Amino acid sequence: MGVLIRAEHVPPGQRHAAWRSIVCDTLGPLDCRIAPDAPLRGEIDAGTLGSVGVGRVRTTTPHSVHRTPGQIRQGSRELHRVVLALSGEPVLEHDGRSTRLTPGRSPSTTGGPGGFPSAGLRGPGTTSGPPRHAA
Repeated sequence: MGVLIRAEHVPPGQRHAAWRSIVCDTLGPLDCRIAPDAPLRGEIDAGTLGSVGVGRVRTTTPHSVHRTPGQIRQGSRELHRVVLALSGEPVLEHDGRSTRLTPGRSPSTTGGPGGFPSAGLRGPGTTSGPPRHAA
């Protein structure tokens, strides 16, 4: 993967705009929100594995990323996005519901009448072992 942006290499007055531009160019139409007075630190790497784009965002700057219904309609119906939280405890919100993602927790249920096409990703996790599931 190659580094697309390293915040410290961009003049302070241009960092937020440059960061948002890279996020949207890399991940598609998104609303990346960062407080205007927040010091932006971090970097974004990206590359490809065959036809799959991969990337990593590393930052300690508080921020949020939103996909509005209009932005979703702008995107390709052929594009499927999977985002993995590698550390911390982000909050996932969808359709008026929210949950805090904590280490080892993956809040999902998959199912549907008649089956459906799907894809899965698998990769190394943390050294803390497999997720603990509640009974």
